[in-house]
Amino acid sequence: MFRYFSATLCIFISMLLGCTPPKLPDPDGDKNPAVQVSTVVQREITENVRFTGRFNAINYVELKPRATGYIVSTPFKEGSYVQKGDLLFAIDPRPYQAKLDDANGQVKLYEAKLRLAKADNLRAKDVGKTPGAISKQDLDKYVAAEEEAVAAVEASKASLEVRNLDLEFCSVISPISGRISKYFVTLGNLVNQDNTQLTTIVSEDPIYCYFDADERTLLKVTRRIQAARKKIESSEDFPETPVSIGLADEKGFPHQGTFNFTSNLIDSQTGTITLRAIIKNIFKNDKTPLFLHGMFCRVLLPISNPKNAI
Repeated sequence: MFRYFSATLCIFISMLLGCTPPKLPDPDGDKNPAVQVSTVVQREITENVRFTGRFNAINYVELKPRATGYIVSTPFKEGSYVQKGDLLFAIDPRPYQAKLDDANGQVKLYEAKLRLAKADNLRAKDVGKTPGAISKQDLDKYVAAEEEAVAAVEASKASLEVRNLDLEFCSVISPISGRISKYFVTLGNLVNQDNTQLTTIVSEDPIYCYFDADERTLLKVTRRIQAARKKIESSEDFPETPVSIGLADEKGFPHQGTFNFTSNLIDSQTGTITLRAIIKNIFKNDKTPLFLHGMFCRVLLPISNPKNAI
């Protein structure tokens, strides 16, 4: 009885569902379908490629002493801007001053010997005017003694110059103008000639930006430069080719530089070549540069001439 009732109920429900009229589309809804419309615009565009680059100072110096000794003075402030010729480190000059004084004494000694040798030689020549008064061998000895004295004076003067240089090298001066790093060696420490690194100095303005490009991009850039050189009849290796640069926290590429270098070889391992742009640095109110040596950046390089497009 229960089975009969369940079957009847299922048939009744199916009939109700089957008799429901299908939903017809709204005749008014399809009269005005939504269509997106865009305005055709013609403008000048340039084909560009993007790279990841890195800033490099034009001048980078690892400062090392040219004399061995103990540091007695460090008259600069860490992280400051120094000028070319500024005194940065002073090495104890006393040992070198003593050697210089000794070299001065040697020069005076050999100059005195030279004067004596000249006088002896002159007297010997006067005596030689008298036949048989002096042998030819003795005359040759006096001439040789004078020449030897001349050579000894020249050698002592050269040694004096070396001692002068050694004393000058006790004052370590800045070879370039730029931002200096921290003290790598502090007061009282021993530094060795051409070995111990004292600090580093980097120039700030302008600054280089290096980036690596693939061969296809290189060919496009090369042809663009060749076309530009031919158009303006320029003999420059790199006619004005703009490069746009952006930092990690910036939108777009707000800084403008100039492409100025291509490496002379392609890396056979990666198939890329190193390119370089140069850009003027930007300084904050406290004279701190925005672009720092070693900082990463984004580079936008044009690889075609501007052209009209729709």
